[in-house]
Amino acid sequence: MSPFEWGAGLSLARISNGGPDWSTVNGELLLRSDPADSLRTNRRRVVALDLQRAERFGQQDSQVGATAAIPFGRRWTAAVEADGSPSNRFLPVWAADIGLSRELGAGVVVTGRVRHREYRATPVDGAALALEKYAGIFRAEYEFSASAVRGAGATPSHHVVADAFYGADPRDRVRLAFAFGKEIEGVAAYGVTTSSVRDGSVSWQQRLSERWAIESGLSLSDHHPLYTRREVQLGLRCAL
Repeated sequence: MSPFEWGAGLSLARISNGGPDWSTVNGELLLRSDPADSLRTNRRRVVALDLQRAERFGQQDSQVGATAAIPFGRRWTAAVEADGSPSNRFLPVWAADIGLSRELGAGVVVTGRVRHREYRATPVDGAALALEKYAGIFRAEYEFSASAVRGAGATPSHHVVADAFYGADPRDRVRLAFAFGKEIEGVAAYGVTTSSVRDGSVSWQQRLSERWAIESGLSLSDHHPLYTRREVQLGLRCAL
């Protein structure tokens, strides 16, 4: 299997408040130097570059980003993510995320992350702590995170994910996810705002051949009192 892979995706969302529909087009180039079996563990060595073009609130934004995840020692993995938006109408001007994971044994992994987002209006800082459990073809994760506009109180949120790697190829996967709590986001008409979020989604990836795979997903997200979003995602991946 080639260590290089590209992906392209499209998502379309209907917004409940009468505003225009949302859309996102993204592309990714990924270098994975570990074998495919590493997808079922936390030992992933990955470098990725991605581009995104998003339309929300009747405006358009673009973003470019890079991600690296590097295992070291016997049980540790460090991850760094950075992205920026030249137009930054609702996306952050720039953002950075640094994480550190440790395998505790028996398929248990703990991860800590810190994140900074620099919006036009204000900076937002955050931190998260996650616990993962791998058992056979299954993976479960719980993450607690908190974010805050600088100088204000923290807003907590919770995220639960369950994966099943169901096929002979370890890249065949179905995922259920649920999130609830408070979220700080850029909203074009209001700057940066906080909403109460309840979000549920299901996504799926299926290999068609050694090189090709398709991805799809459905999600329903309530951002009270701003909007409710119903979204569908479609994607294609290819090993080079």
